Amino acid sequence: MDTRLYSTDKGQVIRKIPENEFILEFGNLSWRLSLFQFKMLISFIKRIDGEYYEDLNKSSFYRRKIRIPIKGTNLSILLNQEELQDLKKLLDGIPKAHLAQDDLFDNLYNISENRYDRPDYFHKGKLIDVPIQFHLN
Repeated sequence: MDTRLYSTDKGQVIRKIPENEFILEFGNLSWRLSLFQFKMLISFIKRIDGEYYEDLNKSSFYRRKIRIPIKGTNLSILLNQEELQDLKKLLDGIPKAHLAQDDLFDNLYNISENRYDRPDYFHKGKLIDVPIQFHLN
């Protein structure tokens, strides 16, 4: 049984109850994630300072200046500030009951505000990655 948890005009979040998986549809992207992966993604996205990366990468040739690499692949999610805010809004709308406290997740992953530091370097014309990598496997 699938349940739509939240939707906006930019995307939707669906929970697949028997499998305890989540489907995130945003723009032309779609992810199918376990609870653990989904909570990691939410944590990563909420920490991204879009204005910082747009400014840092303003000399890049890419139109979208916020780059999130997908670990283990040669794919990256490219966003602009408006798209990042739309994604954060979509993820913020999910009822918290569907993301119940998971002590194993919190203890093993140990999410902290200072876990991801901003890079203090810049290479002219090169897009600087957001210093997180979301792993899909």
